[in-house]
This record gives sequence, structure tokens and C-alpha cells, in this order.
Amino acid sequence: MPPPFRAFQLGLYLNAEERNLNYLWMNMIFAKETGCETLQEVFQRKLKFANSTIPYLNVIVADIVQLAFEHHSIRVRLEQMDSHRRLPGGDEVYSSELKSIKQMADELCDQINECYLELDQIEGITFSTDKPNTIEFPFEVDNGTVHLTWIFGEEQVNGWHWSDETSDSRRPLDQLAASAIQNSVN
Repeated sequence: MPPPFRAFQLGLYLNAEERNLNYLWMNMIFAKETGCETLQEVFQRKLKFANSTIPYLNVIVADIVQLAFEHHSIRVRLEQMDSHRRLPGGDEVYSSELKSIKQMADELCDQINECYLELDQIEGITFSTDKPNTIEFPFEVDNGTVHLTWIFGEEQVNGWHWSDETSDSRRPLDQLAASAIQNSVN
């Protein structure tokens, strides 16, 4: 994080665009003097990494989505069978099928867990089992953590959100630099 430069503090008297340019300029000076990457360099490096993982992520997430769909279908079938089992003679009719379907559901759960373990091996990503089709790539900026987000089916990372927001509030990437700079200026 750059030190509080006097010129930066004087930026309070500048308009928003001038403050953003002043902040960028100060960040570049600080980065050059300390050998640190600029915000733009960090962003480009993280985005390049994120986009390079997408072919691999596509395979894993496609498996998760398919397996979750199959698991859901089996759960629906189990609920139907369970309601019929309560009828007279239902236990005898459905017992072998019920056992077989429960075993299939357990196997699907194991396969889904294996996919999540595979995702867990990729450093620099986060994911939620609640939204298996969304992968996030968090990185630190001066004023917080940004999550680049990729949604299954997209060809590349197309959005981002702050760490205190959900992926439902993701914004286009072109708004990232302006927002990150604006938030750290204010």
C-alpha cells in the first residue's frame, strides 16, 4: 500500500478524474521506487492466470453440473418411492430398487466430492458448493480484496466483485480499475 503522500492528500481539492489520475501516478511512482507491481500489473497477471485455467475448469465444472443434475433426479425419484413405500405392501415392492438407487446417489455424491477436491488443488481460486458453476480468483488491492469471477459457459473471466459482496453483484471487468481507484481515493 503506498504511503500517504502529501500530493495525494492535496488531491482532496481535485475533481474525481484528476484524483484517479493522481492516485494512479502515485501508485506507479511507489511501485517503481519499491519494485512492487502496480495495481494494473497485478490485475493483468491475475487475469492471465484465471483465463489460463478456464479450459481445465470447464471440464471439472461440467462434471459437477452434470453429476449434480443426476443426483437431483435420483433424489426426486427416491422421494417418490418413499411416498409409495408408505402404502400397504410398498416396502416389498420397492426395497431392492430403493437400495440400488440409494447406492447410486451415494456414488454420485462421492464423484461430486472428488471433483471438488480436484478444484481444491488449484491454488488461487475459491468456489462455493452452493454455486458450483461460479469460480472466483481473489486478489488484494490497496483497499480490499477483489474477486475476479468466472461462470461456467463463459469463454473467459468477465466480471468481478468486492469480497464483502456476492457473485450476484458482479460487474464488468472494465469497471474494476475505476472502482478500485475510486474506493481507495475516497
